[in-house]
Amino acid sequence: MGKFVNGINGPISGLVGNLVASSWRGKPYWKSRPVRKKKAGAVELAHRNSFGSTSKWLSPLTLYFRAGFKGVDPDLWAYQGAKSYLHAHALVSDGTTTVIDPSKMMISQGDLPLGTDFEVYYDSNTSEICVQWNPKVSASRKGSVSAHDTDKLMFAAYNVESSEVFGEVYGVSRRVGSDRFEVPANRTATYHLYAAFVAADSSSRSDSLYLGTIDVV
Repeated sequence: MGKFVNGINGPISGLVGNLVASSWRGKPYWKSRPVRKKKAGAVELAHRNSFGSTSKWLSPLTLYFRAGFKGVDPDLWAYQGAKSYLHAHALVSDGTTTVIDPSKMMISQGDLPLGTDFEVYYDSNTSEICVQWNPKVSASRKGSVSAHDTDKLMFAAYNVESSEVFGEVYGVSRRVGSDRFEVPANRTATYHLYAAFVAADSSSRSDSLYLGTIDVV
């Protein structure tokens, strides 16, 4: 059964007869209801499983994507933009088995300069993941967005196994040069680390940097 999404003048969602209301990049359209003629093969089943696993993998990072992929493509929601990036760049497949390579994923894309000299380490005394960077950024290329010392750090420590993320979407200012994030103590875990910067007014953001992993034992 179809329904109006935003009132009688808005787009319709669902089924009407043999038609399906759908949308692509925010634009509504109609399509014929598909008819299944044969069973799914091994490759198709693998693709189905990969779509389910990517959604599960991405979900804990949703708040980051809303800030980090905001405005990358005006026709895509931020989360969908991140999902498209993952499918294009971070999936590794041998034809039947598909896995996600966290090192190839981004949590942010943009023209804001990222900066240099990022270092991370684990402080076992406080159970904190520590990150530091050079707060000084070279002059921007002509036509690009300029960095400011008020830009906010975006940092994520992602434990894929437990689907937990520790960090901040809008953290300390760039000028601070370091930050610390507490993670659960006395628990064995591997964290994938990502860093980026977002303008204080959220108008721009940098590409994120994958900082490797830290094992907490």
